[in-house]
Amino acid sequence: MLSLLVPATVRAEKIGFVDIREVIARSEAGKKAQAEFKKAVEKKSQLVKQKEADLKKDKSEYDKVRPTLSDTAAKEREMELQKKYRDYQRLVNDAGEAMKRKDQELSRRLLPEIYKVITAVGARGGYTAILDISNPVVVYSSGENNLTDQVISEFNKVPIKAQGKKKTSEKGKTK
Repeated sequence: MLSLLVPATVRAEKIGFVDIREVIARSEAGKKAQAEFKKAVEKKSQLVKQKEADLKKDKSEYDKVRPTLSDTAAKEREMELQKKYRDYQRLVNDAGEAMKRKDQELSRRLLPEIYKVITAVGARGGYTAILDISNPVVVYSSGENNLTDQVISEFNKVPIKAQGKKKTSEKGKTK
């Protein structure tokens, strides 16, 4: 009797789940992006460590000669040290911001292709919706229809354009 109340065109909803963070972490393109990010972090880290070492050296030298300096000379050196310390802090903050931007840029580069693969997997599999379980909006997932491995497998087959290559016109100007 209850079946008479439900239209014949109603079908069961099929919802799949994917962890986009895991796709980025485990896919070939994601691993390349992570390696690129790691190189950038190491480069910035070396610069910060060098500036920190220089600052410590300058402070140590100042501490050694401080007793022999006049009050005016000591204040000048202290002001120089304070300026170097502020420059160092600015460098650390700028490096942190640059790394955050680099991480976002690498993710932005991969996401459109990942979304295309998810769309294709969803259409082929007859899914009504596919949710990203790494997004905190998903409150519950049984894990039953987790498509992350399938998306990684198909994403690894998609050629990803190399970063930094700009098209050049016939006159040699970059667009």
